[in-house]
Amino acid sequence: MKQIKKACVGFILFMILAHMVFALDPVKFEEISRFPNGSGEGEFRFHEFEGMGSNPSSPVGLVYVDEGFYITDNVNQRVVWIKDDGAWHVILTGIDREKLIATPEYLFFFGYPGRYQVYELKAGHLLSDDTFLNRFEDASFYNRAIIAGDMLVIQPYGGGSEPRYFGFHITEDFDGTISMMNPEETIRFLKEDYEGTEEFTVDEDGYIFWNRRLVAPYGYSYARYHWNTTRPTTEWQATILFSQFIGWDQNGNTYWNDHRRISVLSPGGESVAFFEATNLAESARSQFTVTPEGTLYVLSYNRDHDEFELMKLERFW
Repeated sequence: MKQIKKACVGFILFMILAHMVFALDPVKFEEISRFPNGSGEGEFRFHEFEGMGSNPSSPVGLVYVDEGFYITDNVNQRVVWIKDDGAWHVILTGIDREKLIATPEYLFFFGYPGRYQVYELKAGHLLSDDTFLNRFEDASFYNRAIIAGDMLVIQPYGGGSEPRYFGFHITEDFDGTISMMNPEETIRFLKEDYEGTEEFTVDEDGYIFWNRRLVAPYGYSYARYHWNTTRPTTEWQATILFSQFIGWDQNGNTYWNDHRRISVLSPGGESVAFFEATNLAESARSQFTVTPEGTLYVLSYNRDHDEFELMKLERFW
């Protein structure tokens, strides 16, 4: 009965928010660099052909680690490291994974259908060969992967059901092999066996919190939690259901994007900022990342100029 009630509440929330329209604050990102469309040094590749519709191939991963960007240039099957001074390095070739997440020590690459590789930044080499995840549910499973402290967490889409998490603890002796725990094992591990340096808690509904931050890496799950607990009425509800999780800053704020629209939410779910990037070009394939300080970066394709733009937005909230 509890699950049915929450599913109904979630459906009502969806129907209400689908018809809500709110004004956005217009902002412009600052241009850092431009990269031609191509396959040489200093270039990224944008590729489309008839039948691909609005989903062409282009770089699909952007993270910022230790004063530099790591970008998966998947059409050219390579991973590029661009330092803050503009120095360009190809660190991997023959790799075209669709998901990139990072810790200060590792890059994690995921791709269809559940393949992964791990790159150690300090050593500068791959720790694992092309390997399959030991647990796999559907085609979008790995796209929900995020890093929460020293935990790799995947929360698959759950519709109206209770939240479920697959977890893996990244220990100091990590060798590149990922063995995901199932939802029951993950919750039990965090409640009873976790001995890391982070703080993890699990509420009565099964939601995980990392250092008091709600771990819910897709908009519907995040919105459903706050709807069931605090019933927020702020404008972020209009877009959060369809938004993509960008990351957290050091204050625990969460960052989300829905095409050109950016939502910044406090750890308690209150709206901190809600704006539209007016000078963002190919928004459907833009890659966002956020630093601990709250600086937003985006890599997007400018079709008019046939080049990529790396831009940033300093925190103003």
